[in-house]
Amino acid sequence: MREIVSIRGSISLLKITIMKVNTLVLKVASRCNLNCTYCYMYNVGDNTYLKQPKFMSYKTVDAILDKIIIHHKRKKLKQFNFVFHGGEPLLMKKEFFYYFIENANKRLRDENNITCIFQLQTNGILLTQEWCEIFNELDISMGISLDGRREDNDKYRVGHKGEGSYDDILKGFDIAKKFSKKRPGFLCVINIDADPEDTYHHFKELNIIPGDFLIPYATTDKPPQKKSKVLGISEATPYADWLIRIFDIWRKESIDERLNIKVFNTLIKLILGKDSSSDNFGNTENSVLLIETDGGIESIGALKLCGNGFTKQGANINTHTFAQALETSLAKLYHQAHLMLPKKCTACPINEVCGGGHIAHRYSKENGFDNPSIYCNDFMKLILHIQNALVDSFSDEYLEKNEFEKVSYSEVREYMDNLDLDSLTVPEYKKDLETF
Repeated sequence: MREIVSIRGSISLLKITIMKVNTLVLKVASRCNLNCTYCYMYNVGDNTYLKQPKFMSYKTVDAILDKIIIHHKRKKLKQFNFVFHGGEPLLMKKEFFYYFIENANKRLRDENNITCIFQLQTNGILLTQEWCEIFNELDISMGISLDGRREDNDKYRVGHKGEGSYDDILKGFDIAKKFSKKRPGFLCVINIDADPEDTYHHFKELNIIPGDFLIPYATTDKPPQKKSKVLGISEATPYADWLIRIFDIWRKESIDERLNIKVFNTLIKLILGKDSSSDNFGNTENSVLLIETDGGIESIGALKLCGNGFTKQGANINTHTFAQALETSLAKLYHQAHLMLPKKCTACPINEVCGGGHIAHRYSKENGFDNPSIYCNDFMKLILHIQNALVDSFSDEYLEKNEFEKVSYSEVREYMDNLDLDSLTVPEYKKDLETF
């Protein structure tokens, strides 16, 4: 077999960075009007939300802005991103959003020259014309969760009595498309029993242009569904196969007619050698923290899959700065997740694109986070498929100049399967991965 090298050239896994925060996910409501069966907040065994206030207080808002200003004085922030989340954020009173954004703009933008970006993720069921007009006034962009066609969405995205949510979500989309200045985006959790081409075309028919397809949250101890009812979706790499089917349609369309799919854009950017980071992929540190309704500072909500209270590290926005929160073991590891990889991952030729995947997908009770992602083979197959499609689209001159070439999934898989793990250097951070 030919020598396999990194598809992005040499890699330095131990980049020395000074951790910073430029994005907060704000759990402004800790309750929801839906009961999605896959929800990491309520249905994976973490019950800590029951001990928290149902809604975030103005006192916590003030503390958030205080700590951002302190962080700005150390990190010289130019932009700060806020994502209103839940539960369901539209359960919160409308006055809250006025209070938050008016104070954020005054204290951060006007007094400290920090550009503020506001986003909100909702299930859309409570959307009204009034909500849309408020978001227009406050410059809040919106994402709405919808898992494809009615029969696919209503399999898991259900109400508290088990009823489907598709029709109510579509009403929310229609209201948003009619009254929102900013086009709403979609967030679709992948259901491998749903036909991928039909799912993609369904969003096109609904005229919902920006959006993303989300790999279901899973761990080694709580693995994802692997067997699909869709013909041609393999049990070995079902999520790669599902996304590849959509990618092959997407890449043949013109920019004007295709959907704006975040996962494809992110992977193309990384394959082409640009630095980027998201929860699922990346080659730089993460810069996100999460604030619960009681002010608790957490690394990321999906880690609730790892156990009841797992994300609770004792930091709170009312008593801790971001620097102090980042010193907690889980937050520190999350921020460095794409750089602190398990030993086997350090030898993988796609590691500077994949970044080890989402940190939650690497967890097991036995080894902590010292495991390859439960989606390792899926990501390998997807990334190499996209790279090879890019190679086909480039000129010979570009390929030669940038040293791009096709590498098959079977080649890389064989290379990784035959690695002599004992010959690899044990990462100095191994204990940090295993501690949890």
